[in-house]
Amino acid sequence: MRRILLPAATIISLNVAAQNPATTFIIPNRTIELSCGVTCTNISVSVPHIKQTTDYIITNSAYVPYNYITSAGIEVTPVYIDDTWSPKIPISFPFCFYNITYPTLLMGSNSAITFDSSRAGNASGFSIERGPIPDTGYAPAMIFGPYHDIHPGLMSTNKKVEYRVEGIAPKRRFIASYNDIPFFGSTCTVLRATHQMVLYESTGIIEVYIKDKPFCIDWNDGRAILGIQDETRTKAATAAGKNATVWGMTAMDSCFRFIPGGGTPKYKSTQLRVNNVVVATGDTTSGAPGVLNLNFNNICPTADSTAYVVRVTYSTCNDPSRDVFFEDTVFVKKLTPAMTLAKTDANCSVGGTITVAATGRNPPFQYSLNGTVYQTSNILTNVPTGLQTVYVKDNLMIQ
Repeated sequence: MRRILLPAATIISLNVAAQNPATTFIIPNRTIELSCGVTCTNISVSVPHIKQTTDYIITNSAYVPYNYITSAGIEVTPVYIDDTWSPKIPISFPFCFYNITYPTLLMGSNSAITFDSSRAGNASGFSIERGPIPDTGYAPAMIFGPYHDIHPGLMSTNKKVEYRVEGIAPKRRFIASYNDIPFFGSTCTVLRATHQMVLYESTGIIEVYIKDKPFCIDWNDGRAILGIQDETRTKAATAAGKNATVWGMTAMDSCFRFIPGGGTPKYKSTQLRVNNVVVATGDTTSGAPGVLNLNFNNICPTADSTAYVVRVTYSTCNDPSRDVFFEDTVFVKKLTPAMTLAKTDANCSVGGTITVAATGRNPPFQYSLNGTVYQTSNILTNVPTGLQTVYVKDNLMIQ
């Protein structure tokens, strides 16, 4: 009996650790399998196409929120009063918003942020009936995340409004969370809202994560706003269909990313690195609005397993002379196909059996003794005495 191994093949597995921005690297094909004789591959990555904060592009990113409540989060109890702005809160890093850099902000009881610190402790308003943004009826330099009339002062089992700063400079993030907050209105208070706003250092990116945001027609006509407006209240960017309209649901589980999209790009370079050595520089193409495609062509690993680090560098939004880079890792593995056999010998009255275990290719496999007639079972029966050759085809060869 003779063993014949599967034809040689290379499998490259792209396993990329998810990031929460700038940030998020999007890998369209995380596992690339190369057929026989092919030893190289292209690697494609998409990242935010960050520009100046004079304008913004909104994209829908994967729903991967940060924790809505934490033991370390600072509870904003002053907003447990209906329709009010908090005291001044330090951001801990300079944040770029509509071409102005802000060191502090206020959180509102109706799920909003304003960078106008002069409003600290004052009424924040609640009415959305005046209409969509931009509008002078709302606070200047404001994030509506999402803005609707909720009441943190009411009782709720897991109620908490908190903020915290995570990460290491220059890649920190300010997270403002509203967890399990009752709605305002006598017939609406059984409803609960959970969402958060995230501000990213160096890039000016803003994310709004929404877990639960039902609506109640009995108050404010059920309207809500998801967007941002500038200091002059003449410019705004809003999510489609969510500008002073009726929208939302429980278990909405959605992310909306506001990417600076005006003027000159902040992108500077792309590298593919192995053990901190640059092995390739990628080229770029513009993708969908707010998306930049990075391409590394003809990447040919030599080791059985190689960790490729993709690095993209931007200039920072608050200081163009300074750079910030983000990385993600692509693991490339070459798996050698193999086959093991177990047999039961034939005798004068009964044929033998061969049980085949094949690995390293693309299942499902098919098996044959003569290389012509194949079967799906990995147990070959009625095998005659004498030397035998076992053939195995994987799914790629079958197709």
